[in-house]
Amino acid sequence: MATTTIKVNKIRAGTQRELAYQEVRKALLLGHLAIGETITVRNLAEGMGLGLSPVREAVQQLATQGALEFLPNKSVRVPKSGPKDIARIFEARILIECFVVEKAAALISEDIVDHLWVLLEKLEKATKDRDAEEGLRVNSDFHFSIYRAADSPYLLRAIERLWLRVGPLHVAPYRADINRADTFFDVIPLHQNLLDHLRHKEAEKAGQQMQEMLTISRDWYLAQSAG
Repeated sequence: MATTTIKVNKIRAGTQRELAYQEVRKALLLGHLAIGETITVRNLAEGMGLGLSPVREAVQQLATQGALEFLPNKSVRVPKSGPKDIARIFEARILIECFVVEKAAALISEDIVDHLWVLLEKLEKATKDRDAEEGLRVNSDFHFSIYRAADSPYLLRAIERLWLRVGPLHVAPYRADINRADTFFDVIPLHQNLLDHLRHKEAEKAGQQMQEMLTISRDWYLAQSAG
């Protein structure tokens, strides 16, 4: 009986490094790694079924982006974010993301806006159910669908880098008590206003709405940090 030959690409070290990078990046964005959590390269490698070298290189790349930090004992930690860190991160987010949203308003298609409404419905359900994993995944898809529509690859990379720092924070509202969580999730209906502005190509109003959303989020995280 003839053996079927399947055409596959050989896995190179660089490919493994990229796989490792994307997996750890996703863990940060989806809140699977908490603020201040310590991990080791070996544990990460074992969890992903990869060798130490590509995982170490991926972690080093994330460390240069400020998403992780090496400790003296060679373990790795998700950086802690005090009030000053949070304020600085959101200062940058407001400056960059609001500008990108304004650019997106001029370029975004009706199909993308329709898709964003579907994502928003999923986000509303996830927050109602307090489903952190689904909520964080959909929230990321929602925002980056807008940012990609702006067709600004360099600014997109800057936003991705900032989100690597805030990703571990994003799980906090889902774990907060009901009253504190509801205060944060009051921002969800404002996403509807943002989509209306995007659909009608109202760039300035879309940017202003984004600024309001980010300001509410920033103030909530600052209050929790101070507490």
